[in-house]
Amino acid sequence: MVAGKHNFHRFDIRVLRTDAITDDELTTVLQLFDIAYSQANHSYLDKSFRTLKYLTLATRGKTPVGFAMGETVKTMLPRLADPQIVVLAGICCIAPEFRRQGLFGYLEGLAIRESGLLEPGMRALTCGRMAHPASFHSMTQTQRSFQSMESLYQIGIRRSVFV
Repeated sequence: MVAGKHNFHRFDIRVLRTDAITDDELTTVLQLFDIAYSQANHSYLDKSFRTLKYLTLATRGKTPVGFAMGETVKTMLPRLADPQIVVLAGICCIAPEFRRQGLFGYLEGLAIRESGLLEPGMRALTCGRMAHPASFHSMTQTQRSFQSMESLYQIGIRRSVFV
């Protein structure tokens, strides 16, 4: 996605390390999380903060817009001889008034590219949980390959946020 096409410049968008966010940033994330989920599980979100390195946070003035968590790692996978690039797509929440503007993919993309391991056109295994069919559709449309659930569980055993 191209930022200009979707007018993302009207938002303040920052990519942050999850181990270094401020109390105010955490409060904004929790506000968005509570709006997005009727039974928001804060322990799941806390586990994501401990497991994934990057958080993309978008605001407009003092208004929370959305956030996404993710990371790309180079790791060994079962039955493969060489380390592989694996995208760990974490939770993403967009405030209702800002949905359907392409923010989900844009914010998640910033988080997963922050490590510098993922380059355009690179082949990578993408793993993530989907809370809504639109999320699954978005992920499969932007990724060239989608692996089996077995692969996800094998990664998940090593990266506890996905179990």
